[in-house]
Amino acid sequence: MEKSCPKPKMPFSILPRTVLETKSSNSGQIKVVEQLGRYRLYVGKMLQSGGLLEGVWKKTIKELPEAKKVLILGLGGGTVARQITVKWPGVAIVGVEIDPVIVKLGKNYFGLDEIPGLEIVIEEATAWVEKTAKEREKFDLVIIDTYLEDEMPQNCQKPAFFNTIKKIIAKNGVVVFNQLLVKGKQKRSAKAIEEFQKLFPRTKLVKTATNLLILGSF
Repeated sequence: MEKSCPKPKMPFSILPRTVLETKSSNSGQIKVVEQLGRYRLYVGKMLQSGGLLEGVWKKTIKELPEAKKVLILGLGGGTVARQITVKWPGVAIVGVEIDPVIVKLGKNYFGLDEIPGLEIVIEEATAWVEKTAKEREKFDLVIIDTYLEDEMPQNCQKPAFFNTIKKIIAKNGVVVFNQLLVKGKQKRSAKAIEEFQKLFPRTKLVKTATNLLILGSF
């Protein structure tokens, strides 16, 4: 079993400072930045965990019904998982993340392995969902947040994937489909949202300055 590096002592810098830069075969360039004693995780130039994303997900989770069992596709450094445990103490969470480097950094800098009730799975999201659907496991809440920089893999935006997600949603469950508001990619996002809404027609939108989150159920 691979041992995690010791968690660094919390530094404190008024200005943003890079505390680590690395690369992975899945994510490419990765950077951890500290400011005022708090960390942010970047993949390329895009914020992956921490910082403004905490507000994005806090606003979204306020709009959700209580969930006892949650699936996060695109765990990252655990920003969403931590917000969920604050809202619903005792919740069981499965977090799927394709990149083991991201998971290691999440543990070292964001306390990912200290989030109560979180099971971490290192696997590609669509493959894991297909396997889980066959096992008939159900979740009250599924969050689709499988971004690599500002791109979500196309196989996570197709009707076949949404159909498989539908099989693992419990009765009265909700799916959250995160879409970045990226200039020049509105048409692609609109098509993915349209396909999502065909299968999850009862929708509610949560919009922030950087994200559009579609809360869907059927």
